[in-house]
Amino acid sequence: MSYRRQLWFEFSRRDHLTVLTVAVAVAFFTSTVMVAGAVAGQTTAIAADFGTPGVVSAVDAESEGVEDQSVEDGVYLPAVTVDGGRVDGGSADGDRRILVGASNASAAWVRDTVGVPLPGPPPRGVSVERPGETTSVIVPSGSTTRSVRVVARDGGRTVVPGDWYVGGSDLVRGVDSTDGVRASESTGGYVIRNASTVAANDGTPLQGGLAFFAAATRGVRALLTVTSLGVGILTAGIVFSVTRMTVRDHRRTIKVIRVTGGSRRRVLVDFAVRAGILVAVGLALGYAFGVIGTNAAVNVAVFAGLPTSLTTRVTAEIAATLLPGYVVVLALGVVAGALAALPSVLANPAHVDADRDRESADGRFSPTVLSWRVLWPAASALTVFVTVVLVVAAVGGALGPLVAGGGQTLSEPGAVHPVASNVPTAYAGVFEGSGVEASPEVLAFTVLDGRATLVRGAEYDRFAAVSDATIEAGRTPSARHEAVVGADLAATLDLGVGDTVTLGGSTTPAFTSVDVVGRYDAPGYHDDQLVVSLPTSRHLTGKADDSVHFVRLDDRVDGDDSVRVIDVTVPERVAVGDPVRVTASVLNPTNEPQSVSLPARFGDATTRIEADVPASETSTLDWTVTPNATGEQPVEVGDVTRTVSVVPPNAVTVEGLPDRVPPNATLTVVVRTLSGSPANATVAFDDQTRKTGADGRTTVTFATTGTRTLVVEHDGYETTTTVEVAANATRSLTYDWNAPASVTPLARPTPALVATNPWNQSVTETVSIGGPGVQTTRTVTVPAGGRDRYVARPGRIAPGSYAFTATVDGRTVVSHALAVRGDDRLAAALASRAGTGAGSTGIGRAIATVFGNVQLVLAVVLGFAALMSVAGTAAAFAYDVHAKHHELGVYRTVGASRTQVLRVLVGDAVRIGTVTTAVAVAASGLAVAALDHSGLLRLFGVDVAPGLAPGLLAITAGTALALALAGTVVAAVPVLRANPISLLERGDR
Repeated sequence: MSYRRQLWFEFSRRDHLTVLTVAVAVAFFTSTVMVAGAVAGQTTAIAADFGTPGVVSAVDAESEGVEDQSVEDGVYLPAVTVDGGRVDGGSADGDRRILVGASNASAAWVRDTVGVPLPGPPPRGVSVERPGETTSVIVPSGSTTRSVRVVARDGGRTVVPGDWYVGGSDLVRGVDSTDGVRASESTGGYVIRNASTVAANDGTPLQGGLAFFAAATRGVRALLTVTSLGVGILTAGIVFSVTRMTVRDHRRTIKVIRVTGGSRRRVLVDFAVRAGILVAVGLALGYAFGVIGTNAAVNVAVFAGLPTSLTTRVTAEIAATLLPGYVVVLALGVVAGALAALPSVLANPAHVDADRDRESADGRFSPTVLSWRVLWPAASALTVFVTVVLVVAAVGGALGPLVAGGGQTLSEPGAVHPVASNVPTAYAGVFEGSGVEASPEVLAFTVLDGRATLVRGAEYDRFAAVSDATIEAGRTPSARHEAVVGADLAATLDLGVGDTVTLGGSTTPAFTSVDVVGRYDAPGYHDDQLVVSLPTSRHLTGKADDSVHFVRLDDRVDGDDSVRVIDVTVPERVAVGDPVRVTASVLNPTNEPQSVSLPARFGDATTRIEADVPASETSTLDWTVTPNATGEQPVEVGDVTRTVSVVPPNAVTVEGLPDRVPPNATLTVVVRTLSGSPANATVAFDDQTRKTGADGRTTVTFATTGTRTLVVEHDGYETTTTVEVAANATRSLTYDWNAPASVTPLARPTPALVATNPWNQSVTETVSIGGPGVQTTRTVTVPAGGRDRYVARPGRIAPGSYAFTATVDGRTVVSHALAVRGDDRLAAALASRAGTGAGSTGIGRAIATVFGNVQLVLAVVLGFAALMSVAGTAAAFAYDVHAKHHELGVYRTVGASRTQVLRVLVGDAVRIGTVTTAVAVAASGLAVAALDHSGLLRLFGVDVAPGLAPGLLAITAGTALALALAGTVVAAVPVLRANPISLLERGDR
């Protein structure tokens, strides 16, 4: 009994190290399971707030329930591909679009279930958000086709793209209203179902942003679970090595038991129980270390400002994973203990205490004292560490750009993540004007075939310029509903050129379909994405037409942290003596509010404009000045200069006079001062004189054809204008653009087209309005002497020269040139202004939290893996150091100092550690390859398989070798501190 008590419960320092090593390994396993379970649970909870209301699937007509349009808890929307549309005269626009059929009932179901409307069918024809000049579209009808009318529908968000046509279901299915004959039995379409009634992978989620993260987090959890299996193997190796040490210590006791009749089974069971006790104590400590260490890591992350919401506690689900793992570890430890004792148990009792551990040193590379038997247990510990390092480095390298945007990325100041950012598309033009390639992009998240998939909205040529992407099959996209797929994603989803993909919305319920027209190859995570057009991505994310999530640059632009005047606006023509407002736009690119004092000058008048500009914002500063001299006057604010024409105070403008008029037609002439007030003026023409009334108006009539000159006089100021009187002239409206001559990309210009009716009767015209981001046709009816005003809203515009036009009957009646200014100074200011910080949008916080959780997981796993490897390596070398106690005692007895003995052991550790590290790196490479082949290394829609770069391998190998040396030193310390005589007698226990 005393033998068993001593064997089972008396622990040496080496046993303490064993327990600690097992505890650290179990803590690694515990922390991994805890953080993986917490991430999965937290992501699921976050996803519940942003869950998809429905799923969409593209179907064929032969699909069950489609023929009669009866879909259980859902709706069927038939769809066909049609010509893009035709204008009056029959010419087609060359594009092809989707025509989807709907009924009032299906539109109501989508509105009530999804929360985003589906346009209902118009009473006649089909509807589209912006028809432009399109008047008709060709659709199937019976056995032929027919042309149907295109009407505009109300703007606003809809579940289908704005350029998709929507018509009645019968119209789309090819049912002629006169004979009821269906054109084809093969009309397909889309089925939308309530998400609560279908399986998770049955279709594409209409709102897939958080479904993407839920699927991706499941991948992280699977990867961590597989990684933790290495703990069992490592623990078995440690227990095996330690039990062999214990058997060596008790060889004489084993011999006595065997000689006195003790059975092999008794000895084997005793050592297996001892191993089980060691492992059980290590399990208990490891559980405590894992729980405490994980919670401490979460607290540190919160204190450091990392966005995380993990609640790390042992739930029933986590316990269900931990307990079987603990049982496996305990069982492996018991088996390893029995196997370690087996050689001594099976040996002849007379030979039990024989020393078979002697090795001769052959060659310069052979160790002097230690033996190669330490190779396997040390290599197993280092293999786990190297594998974790390679996986963590790959995950960090692949997901890092998703966390921060990748490269130099301009996002909205204060945005917690690029997907929560909102920046003008025009920013890209500012940098391109400075010689830097730029790509405005939108990032969308979705789930395809149950896999987390990244969808990037971009103009492919710009995307390729900043991503080093090249087309390897097919062609580049040229239409809104075309896309190209990265080579890695194409392999994962089995997508090829010519395939059609149905995509759901990312952060808003929506869907569309794209045709894959090309496959590209690009480095890094860019190869794992589906690149769609910007309009398509905006539909999937709810972005405005002139904005994107971020702008990526191919070169770093040095920021300018000083407050800058980026624009000065002032009227082009003002009257001397009238107050004039000068407006300066000032950009503060810093993260702190700034007080500015800017020098300003108007002609000879000078002042300083002082104001406080909020952090990372643009402010407008006004200065009201009264010019005191006529002529061209310079206006300066800061280092920006403009020129203003100052005219006499009695100057006037003449409004409403058309270029051509018919004879004997009466028209109204309006005379105003520069301030816009009615002018008391005289209008002279054809030997006639007219006085304007209190409203500044008078009427004129030209009796004969020819060119006529009108002379307008006001308080001594005289101006002339001409008009052509022609028999074929018509009573037309006059048009004028009220817009600035120049703006910056930061401004949102609102050019106004003013239509004036100078005639004595009402006039109706159809005018087409064009410009950057503006294309519309309006029918205008203006009463006699009245005016109509249309304000265009093109949003922010990239630097360049543009024209806003108005066309009537194919003739351009007015054009206005707009210059959008951008320079290196503005680019530098924007580069300083862009950044990330604490965001406020719900989706932004959610995404940042998920990524913060993943970053915390990686830190915890890597930290415990390092501790486990140090402890495991120390335990492995401790066995060999202990086995060589006699040789070490001899060294010490003959006069070798502790330093000299340590130098010998370190030299042996370098030799063994070099081979051990090589084996660990090779084994880790095979392990990573196996993980990659199994698909476990595809996380967050990105293939994170390590590239095994030489630099990374060198650093990892060096770290592993350092761990081996550290383990040797830790194992050698007790031996070096022991009395040399005790080493010769019994070794260190």
